[in-house]
Amino acid sequence: FVTVDAQGQIFLDRLAVNLDELRNQVIQLRTDDPDLNVTIRGDAKSPYKRVRDALDTLQQCNVAKVKLATEVFNGGPRP
Repeated sequence: FVTVDAQGQIFLDRLAVNLDELRNQVIQLRTDDPDLNVTIRGDAKSPYKRVRDALDTLQQCNVAKVKLATEVFNGGPRP
């Protein structure tokens, strides 16, 4: 998982990373698994630009399978 929190910090699994670190670690993960799937998580307060930065970084690493996940709000999906 890649997570973007409300302050715009990016995490790979639970480790805080900057975009260069994300790129390097995803490249390593793709070496081990060329068919890597990544899910980007955020919430309504995550800055869109940071989510877009994470998506762009994954695209630069040739990760073709990227899913977007959102947090549940009041027991149901966010509108």
